[in-house]
Amino acid sequence: EKYCLVSLPLYPDKQDCVDYTPSLPGMRYLLPAERTLLGASFLPSKGKEAWRQIGLLYQAWQRGVNIARTLRDDAADTIVGCSGDLLDLPAAWVASRLLARRFFVHFFDDYTEQWWADPHLRVFAGRVESRILGDAVKILVTNEYMQAEIASRHGRSSEIIRNPCQPGQLPAALERFPAESGEVRLVFTGAVYHLNFDILRAIVCALAMVEGVTHRLHIYTAQSKEQLEAEGLTGPHVAIHGHVTPEEAADIQRSADILLIPFSFHEDAKGIIRTAATAKLADY
Repeated sequence: EKYCLVSLPLYPDKQDCVDYTPSLPGMRYLLPAERTLLGASFLPSKGKEAWRQIGLLYQAWQRGVNIARTLRDDAADTIVGCSGDLLDLPAAWVASRLLARRFFVHFFDDYTEQWWADPHLRVFAGRVESRILGDAVKILVTNEYMQAEIASRHGRSSEIIRNPCQPGQLPAALERFPAESGEVRLVFTGAVYHLNFDILRAIVCALAMVEGVTHRLHIYTAQSKEQLEAEGLTGPHVAIHGHVTPEEAADIQRSADILLIPFSFHEDAKGIIRTAATAKLADY
């Protein structure tokens, strides 16, 4: 009764989501899809980029209006916008202004730096972040690195809420190496995307050079095998598995011989890596 959740449908294209992390148990409101702006094909490249950003602002405004309509009769006095999706944060800000309710920002990721691979989008996100943080009553982050970044970037203080670990006692540590006879298992669990590709490709190349040891990189992810193979993650030293439940992931991580947190060495990715790496450690 103390909180509710507002979002687009989590997996609109999935008929069966039993293998995905379950949602929180609070009241959940689902938003309708937004309309998108069309008709930019005739514009030059600069015009297309400007039109794309106008379209994003239009979608954020629609989502904000939809959130406000959804929460109009709800007693919630605070709207918390969460980073991750490009539009959720500005949409939550729009809703808070329309409903005259307190506005909090929760940075699960660095909202600006997470778009490092798209320079235009990175600048756009930075401008959005600067505008809406001025109206934030409280800012929440997951670690000290993001806290320092917010203080440096905006001169604002923030509160740390750490990502949680699984509750309960862990079993006794495995001391055998390898944990299972016959193969050294390198393991990564999670989404594989542009922040990981170069490192995982380097690992695959390195494994091909090691002689005298049976070893393999095991990737547990929701991405398709075809998508990862197209990025060069293939060969006799790579095994791609489907998405697993959090409980299964914990067992897989525990029985791994080497756990990987593969962040890119790309120069433009330094910002997101500095603030994200420590937030990932709760899983390990």
